[in-house]
Amino acid sequence: MCWSLTSIGQTINNDSRLGTVNRVIDGYNNHDYGAMRKPWNWWAKPIVTRNKLKREFEAYHTRYGALLLDTILKKSKFQYIAKLRAEKEPRTTLYLSYIFSNNGHLQGFGQTYPELIYRKAPPSRLNVAALTNDIDSFIIKKYTRKASNGFNGCIAVLENGQPVYERCIGYADFNKKNLLNDSTFFELASVSKQFSAVAILLLEKQGKLKLTDTLRQYFPALPYRNITIEQLLTHTSGLPDYEKLLKKEWDRTKFATNNDVVAQLAEHHPRILFPAGTRFEYCNTGYVLLSSIIEQVSGRSYAAFLKENIFEPLRMTHTRIYNTRRAGPELLNNYAYGYVYSNDHQKYLLPDSMEKYAEVRYQDPITGDGTVNSCILDLEKWEKEVQDPQIIPKEIFDMAFTNHTLPNGILTNYGYGFFLSGGNGTEPLTFHTGGWPGYTTIIVNFIQQKKQLIILSNNEYANFSRMADDIGELLTQ
Repeated sequence: MCWSLTSIGQTINNDSRLGTVNRVIDGYNNHDYGAMRKPWNWWAKPIVTRNKLKREFEAYHTRYGALLLDTILKKSKFQYIAKLRAEKEPRTTLYLSYIFSNNGHLQGFGQTYPELIYRKAPPSRLNVAALTNDIDSFIIKKYTRKASNGFNGCIAVLENGQPVYERCIGYADFNKKNLLNDSTFFELASVSKQFSAVAILLLEKQGKLKLTDTLRQYFPALPYRNITIEQLLTHTSGLPDYEKLLKKEWDRTKFATNNDVVAQLAEHHPRILFPAGTRFEYCNTGYVLLSSIIEQVSGRSYAAFLKENIFEPLRMTHTRIYNTRRAGPELLNNYAYGYVYSNDHQKYLLPDSMEKYAEVRYQDPITGDGTVNSCILDLEKWEKEVQDPQIIPKEIFDMAFTNHTLPNGILTNYGYGFFLSGGNGTEPLTFHTGGWPGYTTIIVNFIQQKKQLIILSNNEYANFSRMADDIGELLTQ
């Protein structure tokens, strides 16, 4: 039987969409596909038939049994995510996404990727021995049982900024069989964006730029008007995707730099996606341009500015901008090579050898949206600073953790370089994920719980999100 909303501490009142979420789950649990169909818009009902719902969800019921409602996240009035437990597999979590029309009718529904949603609980101290046992006996066993394609990487848990659990599993180099350790360099991919954002906020505090400065002040050749630095930070600029542009127009036998990205945008004028500031759409282009703004304003390279203003003051001695392995070439000791699985060869390979991942070569010199390389040991120092700022001014993190609001009043669930989640009875979080061929990364900060989770993988692990979610559950129980 499905748990009631009141029993799980939901606080969204007088919301008909919550009733729709409950009715669909109740219909599923009772094999009542007419009830599942009822909340849909009239124009969708000819497509969403009882028989179609039955064919799709009977198989779920056979495998999982009843679905028990755990938590609902209201991402906007147009999308709710329901987190559910499976009756037949109690440690399995499923996520269903509900898409609503403006008038509240259902117009889309289906399984989605794991979301970081946790029921809000009073802050509590971790039982480190129990946590270690649970991660080692359940998580590690569950996600590494297949040696050929199990998790390869490092995990760390912090409480009050202090590490309470560390584990590195697998190899930094699959060929040489060099083992990972807490000082192994990983490409952080988009987790790097928080460092770019903090660098911009440091320059703003120093009076060297304003968040209201426009893009054209720094790049007069670009055709895009009325876009501000703040909109670059918050992914509300509407700028086109530079990666698609390079894939179409760039000579991929050559290495592209940030200056090349600017030149390509200026030459080809790809269309703006939407008027600046009117909506949120994740945009790597904005962070590449932020990196170039950092260089213009500071007179230092992006790598040098981050080193001198963030990494060295925090004694992050194993953190740096590393985008010279291919373009340099410069080789790092104790470096985690990122691998992707080849179905053709039935083994992990470096993406460099596969044409479908050509971007890892020609985009190698580009900075701002990625290319920070770090390790578990240094990211623990970073998260300690995030939790209790001693060197970087606290107001910078306060700004970075402020949820940006669109003109229509909808929250974007993004600040400056950090995703934000919480409210409606769910645990408040700041986090960021990263993905690049061969690498998957995440850092999660459970703000009120004062706990942090860091996971770095160098084999593009397919079940990464589910593993992160399982560990998150252990931290918030």
